[in-house]
Amino acid sequence: MDADETRDELEQALDQAVRDGVPDRVVFPEALGFPEESYSSTGHPRIIVPLDDAMPVRARVGGVDSTVVYRRGDLLAIAPHGWTIPIWDRRHRFYSIVFYPTYVRYVRGECDGSLTAPAPAFHHTRRPLDPPAHHVLEALDALPRYRRVDGDAV
Repeated sequence: MDADETRDELEQALDQAVRDGVPDRVVFPEALGFPEESYSSTGHPRIIVPLDDAMPVRARVGGVDSTVVYRRGDLLAIAPHGWTIPIWDRRHRFYSIVFYPTYVRYVRGECDGSLTAPAPAFHHTRRPLDPPAHHVLEALDALPRYRRVDGDAV
């Protein structure tokens, strides 16, 4: 898939997400308790959007290190230095959006289930997030530190 096809598919996926409304579940992988094995992390905030119902990822969420199979409708909102360990044992597709200071990287991955990380297709914007979008990203990053009135996590 070339860069134009990747960008077009991303636009379609984002349009569909807007039409569908809020995610079914938002998960906040943490930057604590780094595992001994190889993991994925960046010093910038990122979001992972599963496109299928079978995306297994290991991460520390709510202080617990666990593996969860994420599905279409979920969103992983990862703070800077938050870690994930993708598991490549089943077919799935996903988008990862990484917010760098001077641009945004959109990464599309398609795993074939062969236990090998897929070769990513990516697209970079020509500029960073605008200030209002940056504030939305900061608010998303702050959510896991707050509790609702009933005491449940957000």
